[in-house]
Amino acid sequence: MNSPLQTLRKGWWDCNGGFSDSNTAEVGNAVSEIQSGGALPIHAKQLITG
Repeated sequence: MNSPLQTLRKGWWDCNGGFSDSNTAEVGNAVSEIQSGGALPIHAKQLITG
């Protein structure tokens, strides 16, 4: 199982590749990956702001 950070990184990587190749299916999958890791930014903000 990937950590949320790994999931976001993979989503970014796939999104970048999808745009480079004009592959809408890959971009769609990347968006789903990024959304599945969505709790990470919220948790990080809570840790930073206290």
